[in-house]
Amino acid sequence: PGEARVHAGVRACDSAALPHVGSKFCAQIAVGHGDRVRQVLLVRLRDNEIVALDGMCFHANGPLEEGDIEDLNSRTCIVCPVHFYRIDLRTGEWLEDDMEPVKSQRIHRAWEANGAIFVEVDTGLPELPSDLYAEVNPHEFSDSEGADENELECEQTSECEKAGHEANLEIDDVD
Repeated sequence: PGEARVHAGVRACDSAALPHVGSKFCAQIAVGHGDRVRQVLLVRLRDNEIVALDGMCFHANGPLEEGDIEDLNSRTCIVCPVHFYRIDLRTGEWLEDDMEPVKSQRIHRAWEANGAIFVEVDTGLPELPSDLYAEVNPHEFSDSEGADENELECEQTSECEKAGHEANLEIDDVD
């Protein structure tokens, strides 16, 4: 208790999953809790800069992979597509007009080597709001009785939780 848990770097995807600046890819990273995986959004901000953060918005579990990337006062943010919360991609801070930034989204260390993207997942203390939605069991909802499989998928997972899903969007107003 009280110790930071940092998992050794693991291969998240091929570099080809983030082909250009503005590319986004959501990976599922095993975190050592049985079948649980952590949903991690990878974003290529520059040719030599990849950031990683929890893939679901801290506020209401919105799929950040579907959000726009925008510049806000010289900070590169992702905008949650559900309630339009702006999150700094480098710090995990929630940015709101007339309010001090609040660390709300967990960030992780990411790097590129030998044609692959690697992530070192940080699940240490202090607990952050995004921790509530970040870890899932991808098999938990696969056998519900009488439910339409597509409906279950929409209710229990997001686009970010589906392995191999990629979104490539342009970054607006980034130097």
